[in-house]
Formats: sequence, C-alpha cells, structure tokens
Amino acid sequence: MGKDKNNTLGTEIYKDLKQSIITNKIMQGTLLSEVEISERYGVSRTPVREVFRLLESEGLTTVTPRKGVQVTQISRDNLTDAYEARLWVECSMVAKAATKITEDVLIKLDQILEKMPENPNTHEETAEFSKYNIKFHDLIVHSAANEYAEIFLKQIRIVTQRAAYFVQPLRYQQSWAEHKELLIALKNHDPEKSEELIRRHIKKARDRILG
Repeated sequence: MGKDKNNTLGTEIYKDLKQSIITNKIMQGTLLSEVEISERYGVSRTPVREVFRLLESEGLTTVTPRKGVQVTQISRDNLTDAYEARLWVECSMVAKAATKITEDVLIKLDQILEKMPENPNTHEETAEFSKYNIKFHDLIVHSAANEYAEIFLKQIRIVTQRAAYFVQPLRYQQSWAEHKELLIALKNHDPEKSEELIRRHIKKARDRILG
C-alpha cells in the first residue's frame, strides 16, 4: 500500500473514530486496539498510531499505563470547567462578531436555521440539530476573526458535544428559538444584545446537561 493511500485512510479512520467517540458510539473508558483497527480498515499500524496521537491531542483519548489507548471519560468537573471557559470566551466573540458580521454570513445563518429541526423529538433529530448547531456557532465565531479564540472554542466544544448526546431530545425544543433570537440581534449589529443572548443560551445548554 502506498504512502498516499495510507494517509487518505488515516484521515478516514481519524474522522470515523472521532465521530464515534463524540456521539458515544464508542463509549467512555473503551480501550482502542491498534491491531483491531488496523485490520478493520486494512491499513498498517503506522497510520493508526498517528490517529491515536491526534485523538489524544484533542483530549478524546488518553494513554493508560499497562492498558493502552483509552477513550477519555468526562466528569462533571470537566463539563463545569468547559462551560465556564466557553462563557468567558464565546460571549466576547459573539459581541465582536455582531460588529463585523457580513450580509453573506447572515444569509448562511438563515439557511442553517431553515435546515435545523425546530422541535427535535428523537435522538436522530437531535443529532441533526447538533450538526447544524455547530455550523451556526462556528460561522458566528469565525466572523469575530480571532484564530486563537476560535481554536480554543472548538476544543471546548468537543467536551460539551460528547455530553450533549445523553440529553433527552425534548430538552432541546427551546434552543431553536434562542438561535433565531440571536440571529436577529446579529442582523441588527447589536453587540450588547448579542452578548446577552449568547450568555443566556450557553447557560441553558449547561443546565440541560448538568441539571
């Protein structure tokens, strides 16, 4: 197998494993076998080791002595800290975005809301909601034009996104309306209102998970 094919499959393995961990198809605490994964995807163990290093760098796995590579477990303290950090950074980013956001981005945000389920009732609809929710927040944060803060928030989201899959779908039914309200504030280029709304939104998301 050529190096390019190995690299391509390595990227595929990384995406598959990351998505499986985030959606809890691979549960917290699971041991990942380098041999089993290399056999499953038909690759050598070299690209699998690189995938494991990438997952570890994102906090999705840890190397445990005498056990191997294990999917990281999320504690209540982890989540509390993640939401606290998100409040510190994302609220400022959204306020800044309100002053810089373009008409093209606002149109894209409208399109995302059209695709996002308004009242998710099943775990499948919740997964669809989560996909568009991430796109919505990413576009707004990107509009603030701070690369370091953007990378930081994506890292935090990995933690909160994993926990969100345990939340019952009905608890998301107010979230679509919160996104719509935030979008209106952004269209008005109102940083104070935008910051107020994103702060409230993040706190409600935290409460859905932590109770």
